[in-house]
Amino acid sequence: MSHHSISLLTTLCCCLAVGHSVAAGLSADFVGVRVGTNAGDDARSDLRRYDIVSQLKLPWRWQPKSNFNIASHLEVTAGLLHNDDDSSVIASVSPGVRFSDGKERFYADISLGLALIPDYKLGPEDFGGPVQFTYGGGIGFRLHEHLLLGYRAQHFSDAWVYGKENRGVDMHMLEIRYRFGAR
Repeated sequence: MSHHSISLLTTLCCCLAVGHSVAAGLSADFVGVRVGTNAGDDARSDLRRYDIVSQLKLPWRWQPKSNFNIASHLEVTAGLLHNDDDSSVIASVSPGVRFSDGKERFYADISLGLALIPDYKLGPEDFGGPVQFTYGGGIGFRLHEHLLLGYRAQHFSDAWVYGKENRGVDMHMLEIRYRFGAR
């Protein structure tokens, strides 16, 4: 199977996972785009990442005070990881928690999950294997009732699953999100 076929299959699986989750009773909360780079970090090459992100509401929510919310979510991404020599599809699924003020003008979130990079050798980069562990955190604010702008720090690595040469990557990403429904 060619790398392009594997990449297409990965993207399709990611889209089906989102569709199945919504059909199972979860509702879409956000959809958006992210762009980022590992520039400035210890890197073998400059990586660029372009993602489409969807965040689904999970049923667990807590509002300890009227001016503070804690909500769980499932984040699904599909995108492209690129350096000057090569590209690969990258997809991830990560449950997480979002903290926001009562009117949801500001938010911070954290997530932990798995990423899939079918073509895990990109020029001088070798991530060890296709399955990677990922975690991240972000902050943002509401520009308009349905529009949010944010920053996300995202890490992925193989956590030594594929041997002693663990190649972790820290990405700095800007995002713009469209929020469904009124708040």
